[in-house]
Amino acid sequence: MSRKKKVEEESGGDPFVVMMTALSMILLAFFIVMCSLAVVDSKRVKKALGSLMGTFGPLPGGTSVGQGKNGPSGAPKGGASEAERSFSGPDLRAAKASLLKMESLILEKGLGKKMEVSVTREGVKVAFTGDIFFKTGKATLEPGIYNVLNELGKVISDTKRPVRIEGHTDNIPIHTKKYPSNWDLSVARAVNVLRYLVKKGYVKPEMISAVGYGPYRPVVPNDTPENRARNRRIDVVFIGTFL
Repeated sequence: MSRKKKVEEESGGDPFVVMMTALSMILLAFFIVMCSLAVVDSKRVKKALGSLMGTFGPLPGGTSVGQGKNGPSGAPKGGASEAERSFSGPDLRAAKASLLKMESLILEKGLGKKMEVSVTREGVKVAFTGDIFFKTGKATLEPGIYNVLNELGKVISDTKRPVRIEGHTDNIPIHTKKYPSNWDLSVARAVNVLRYLVKKGYVKPEMISAVGYGPYRPVVPNDTPENRARNRRIDVVFIGTFL
């Protein structure tokens, strides 16, 4: 009888120990999954950066579209990068050509480096800084910038990706009858860029959206005229182009 009781105790075990063991295994599995997701995310970001370098050529922070550390296309010397081979279809080659032409037009107008290209988790972002599209305090597109917008439209058409137009301002208050705040001004500017691109047939209405952030998403502090000019911008986000 005592031998049978001893066997039952050995086979059953302490319920608390069993529960803690099971919980430890669950936590271990959770951390393994989280670590694997982090590795995948890192690879996605590296792929995005490589794609931007290999196909469009620019570096984050406004480096010229036609320049890179390793040559005109940004690809390593001695051959195209893996990203360039992966994203070198005719549509994206045409998009790169349009980006180059767009930058040339901006330089011809004496506007300096008013176009910056960067990669984000959402996709590729092209920022037009300063008052390149609009006069100060206005939301009506300047006629002299139509050629640049046409090249932008070609890029949008070639990439065939959803696009979001973002309006941004500096932090200097505005209060007019038409635009009671910077928020209203930024929305109006983004919508007017959207309307032009849709009206010209570069993008279908269901593939484009507009949003205004006012002064609330600056890229640099609003402490100098130069920095405020950078914060006054239109961002064109090609959603999911490389991610």
